[in-house]
Amino acid sequence: GQQRQATQSLMAAHKSEVRKLGAELVAAEQALDLAFSSQQIDAAAVDRLTTRIGQLQAEIRASHLKTHLQQTRLLQAEQTTAYALLRGYAQ
Repeated sequence: GQQRQATQSLMAAHKSEVRKLGAELVAAEQALDLAFSSQQIDAAAVDRLTTRIGQLQAEIRASHLKTHLQQTRLLQAEQTTAYALLRGYAQ
């Protein structure tokens, strides 16, 4: 029903966002690797590139966590308990 549709929409939006961020992360990692392999890097570039990589990793993690929060709000009380158990958050 409505809950299933909302969950599917949430997951589709999340996957779209994370795919985009993941592609950016791969590109940033490749840029760092290329800079090192070509020996065309200095300390400032290391800082800039690794900061971007860290930022993308944080955005991906935040997206996952926000999706879990949003999913929990779509669930009824008994579903929330089961969800927490399945996710390993409760015993």
